[in-house]
Amino acid sequence: MRLGDPLSPYLFIILQEVLSRLLKNSVVENRFSQFSQARGTIQISHLMYADDVVIFTNGSTRSIQELLFVLDTYEKWSGQRINKEKTTIFFSQKISLGRKRALMTMTGISEGCFPFKYLGVPIILGRLKHIHLPKMVNKV
Repeated sequence: MRLGDPLSPYLFIILQEVLSRLLKNSVVENRFSQFSQARGTIQISHLMYADDVVIFTNGSTRSIQELLFVLDTYEKWSGQRINKEKTTIFFSQKISLGRKRALMTMTGISEGCFPFKYLGVPIILGRLKHIHLPKMVNKV
């Protein structure tokens, strides 16, 4: 199949579904631990939009090894490669510098910094503060 082939977008969507299911199965089978989220919220292991993927994990060695296994499996099955130059890891403020270095060495991925934008939405570390927006005045 060549770039621009009419079937190309459909195959890409199918392959994204394969990656999504590989990640979901790892979570269901407790091989991959999710990022801690607030009580009562839906647990999210990953988000996907087109070729952008965000994966949430607790950063344990076991979870990172499983994530690397899933990504390697996906690469072998799909023929697509993860672009590590465009990939970043974002850490909690509570993680030690030594642990950060170990995870970056294990994955070969560099650290990103907050704030950043994902699909045009600013992503921040911490809580949102109350923002006062100007009142809209309707003129007749």
